[in-house]
Amino acid sequence: MKKEAKKNNIIKFFILIILMMGVGFSIANYMHKQDIYEELKKQEEKYLKEINDLENQLSIYERELQESTSREYIEKYAREILKMVSPDEVYYDVNYSKNKKEEESDDE
Repeated sequence: MKKEAKKNNIIKFFILIILMMGVGFSIANYMHKQDIYEELKKQEEKYLKEINDLENQLSIYERELQESTSREYIEKYAREILKMVSPDEVYYDVNYSKNKKEEESDDE
């Protein structure tokens, strides 16, 4: 009887050890998945912000594209960037820069 009780106790002990190992692995697995979930959530926030920024930039580009087809924009671009004038106008490029002696006398 004692041998059988001892054998049963050993079997129960091993079963308990196996159950504890199973619970431990389950907890470790859950914690690992929780870490992965949190990392994915951070990535999702980052990507959503990036998408929002890109959508804002796209709307700016679309507005600029619509404006670029207007006559006013084309004329403004031609005048400011390309320095073009209408046939009845004269273009003057005036630079108001002082030489060094004038600058020094103004500082005093």
